[in-house]
Amino acid sequence: MTHLTELGFRFHSLEDVYHECDFDEMMVKLRTYHEEFGTFQIPKSTRRIPKLGAWVTMVRRLYRTGELPLDQVEKMEEIQFEWVSTRKCGSSLMSRYREVLERLNGAVEDGLEVEDVLSEEEELRKWIYAQKCAYENGKLSDSRIQYMNDLPGIDWRNISV
Repeated sequence: MTHLTELGFRFHSLEDVYHECDFDEMMVKLRTYHEEFGTFQIPKSTRRIPKLGAWVTMVRRLYRTGELPLDQVEKMEEIQFEWVSTRKCGSSLMSRYREVLERLNGAVEDGLEVEDVLSEEEELRKWIYAQKCAYENGKLSDSRIQYMNDLPGIDWRNISV
């Protein structure tokens, strides 16, 4: 296990990283990264500044859910932090999630009932149902549960096929 740690392998979650790091110290690292690379779009893991990407990911998540303390929001706003990540996770789940999210957002914007869309687009419904099954079997991470909770117009935990 020591060898894995020396290689930079982490055994803790994004939440752990956020809570164990000092906010002001991470802000200094964030500003340094931004000065060097001109962006706040930071990979979840980077050897140059360990934990920064995970910390930024968690800051964005807490902001999105309204749980980021106001003083921290204000500090992030001062540096014109990019609240929305444009980085794309390459996993098949996240690729499909983005497709489903885009379709459901479009339906809501068009004034359609999401349930009607899911009745017509069986593949979307099946994918959401598969996530529900994974959740019920304890196979869906907290971060993916949050993503599913962000789907508009649907209570994904109650979907059936």
